[in-house]
Amino acid sequence: MKLRFLLILMLLGSIGGHAQSVVNGFMTNSNGQPEPSIWVNVRIFSLSPFSNVASDSVVTDSSGFFTTTFSNLGAGPYYAYLSYYDCGGNYIVDSAQVANPGVTSFNLLYCSNTPQCNAAFTYTQNGQGTFAFYDSSYVVGNNVQYFWSFGDGSTASGLNVNHTYQQSGTYQVCLNVVDSLSGCFDSHCRNVFYAGGGGPTNCDASFGFAPDSVSPNTFYFYPLTNLPLTTNYFWDFGDGNTSTQQSPTHTYNSSGWYHVSLMIADSANQCQASSFDTVTVQGGLGCVAAFTFNIGSAGSVNFFSQSNGAAPISHFWNFGDGNTSTQSSPIHTYLASGTYNVSLLTTDNTGCMDTVAASVTVQVPQPGNAVIQGSVYLPDSSLLINNAVAYLVVMDTVNGQLALNAIDTTSVNQNFYAFNNVFPGNYMVKVALLPASAYYTDHLPTYHFSSLNWSAANNISVNLTNVWAPVFMQAGVNPGGPGFIGGLVSQGANKTAGAPLDNIQVNLLDENDLPIAYAMTDGNGEYGFDNLPYGTYKVYVEIIGVPAETFTVSIDADNPSTDATDFEVTLDGVNIVTSNSDLMGQQLSIFPNPVSNQLGVEIESTSTDRMEISILDVQGKELMRHDVSVRVGKQLISLPVDNLQKGIFLLQVKQGDKIFLEKFVKE
Repeated sequence: MKLRFLLILMLLGSIGGHAQSVVNGFMTNSNGQPEPSIWVNVRIFSLSPFSNVASDSVVTDSSGFFTTTFSNLGAGPYYAYLSYYDCGGNYIVDSAQVANPGVTSFNLLYCSNTPQCNAAFTYTQNGQGTFAFYDSSYVVGNNVQYFWSFGDGSTASGLNVNHTYQQSGTYQVCLNVVDSLSGCFDSHCRNVFYAGGGGPTNCDASFGFAPDSVSPNTFYFYPLTNLPLTTNYFWDFGDGNTSTQQSPTHTYNSSGWYHVSLMIADSANQCQASSFDTVTVQGGLGCVAAFTFNIGSAGSVNFFSQSNGAAPISHFWNFGDGNTSTQSSPIHTYLASGTYNVSLLTTDNTGCMDTVAASVTVQVPQPGNAVIQGSVYLPDSSLLINNAVAYLVVMDTVNGQLALNAIDTTSVNQNFYAFNNVFPGNYMVKVALLPASAYYTDHLPTYHFSSLNWSAANNISVNLTNVWAPVFMQAGVNPGGPGFIGGLVSQGANKTAGAPLDNIQVNLLDENDLPIAYAMTDGNGEYGFDNLPYGTYKVYVEIIGVPAETFTVSIDADNPSTDATDFEVTLDGVNIVTSNSDLMGQQLSIFPNPVSNQLGVEIESTSTDRMEISILDVQGKELMRHDVSVRVGKQLISLPVDNLQKGIFLLQVKQGDKIFLEKFVKE
């Protein structure tokens, strides 16, 4: 992640007082809209002696306002040091001298007005009133201009500039970035304080660090500049610990990613400066951020988290174009061709943090002139549909494999949808009713023409003409009953085992593949279907472009409910979390696995009974079936599998309404 660290620390004349000092302000975006629920950390520093005398953490309210009060600070001066994370995950710092007593106000920026245009800068004091300003803006464009105003009536243009102040004081420095071709414009302002009297020729808070060769969680920190003996130091190690030593040693308790800052102050030589860096602590503590990605067409990219840590793991993606996501494996569509620096920040259940970044290059073609449109019908065609959304899915080939990505959405109005400016290619269309629809609970999301599963959906081929693609919504029929089927959808191989996935669609069919209902997983990855009649059902996870196995499950009066119909999502597909092999007093196992010719099924029974043994594909389709009688004791049943294609299959053993399910691989 490219981090922006902005620090302005001001030195003004001493203000005495023992009453209340209020620090407040507003958090907004560049359009002036308030940003609620943003945490702001406030620290109060004294220079004589140099120390952190008070601190507080506050959160912005619905109007973006925050406030905190410090009482009886004593003789000053004091300085308020504010820090927060902006919408791009950047660590932002601002500061000002505290009115003591009185009110010190800040205006903080959370998000730029456009993802393609984000002004920012840093600066250093080089001595004799001269400041060096460095652009750190994010701007997509080739015709960018930079305009600076220094708060004393002087201006300049250029990427990086120097300016010398003639008198001490506080100055508001602003950087305006403009791209006349793209229409980009953004402004970023910060307060700069010059103490006067020339200042030191060397006032630099840069520092270095190195891990201990024996204990990789221990780091040695040291300033990179020879500073006067009168210099005071304040280190913040990013984990709640601090130090005032010149060259401290610090040991972290957990692996992760830490923002470390050094503040220096030397009132005798009028030096005040700060610097930041990021320390990555690994130390074998099991917290690693990692991801892969597949690039589709039209700027669409699938990102897959492969991070490790103590579940659950939270994710924060920065796509490098001003957009972010907190999904574990999001799909993002870029609006412009280019190379983007994508970063992932993860935090596990222990608070361990780690980050990783990679460059992603996408090509975004110009929109075409074709239109994909169609009517949406319910089984009762007289019903009017308004509260529904249509998804446009592009069909790509990535590394020789089919890749599907949802690239656009549109509303369904008066039973009609339309996607305009579609360029040539192959597509699918999926329609889902919204919760506000009166028919939401009775109809499953459906693809053009009338499929519930992406693998059976009709392909829509677009050249230069418009395409008519109607969608006939499939209704679920549930007669009602006392039964319940539920389970968990979680991350599987190459990811943190058991990490739940939310907002995942799960479909429920009867044993004849007729639709019953669908559900979406909650924040714990859980789903459920209640009020079901007794019988046999098929359950599968529906994720666009991801192959999925089907779980066959039965409920009856003896076993009216189950909450163990679990799935795990991997890069290869959605897999069933295999059930227990103890079936109605029978012990079952299969071998070899993988298998080439003959699949052995070993059954150890405590009674005489009949069983139905079937082989299914991952969609739940029955390929072969054998009815067998079992006796008391151990017996071996051999099933020929020579005619099966290579792949993954399911062995289903059914005894009455009880079902045992096990995966095997045909070589």
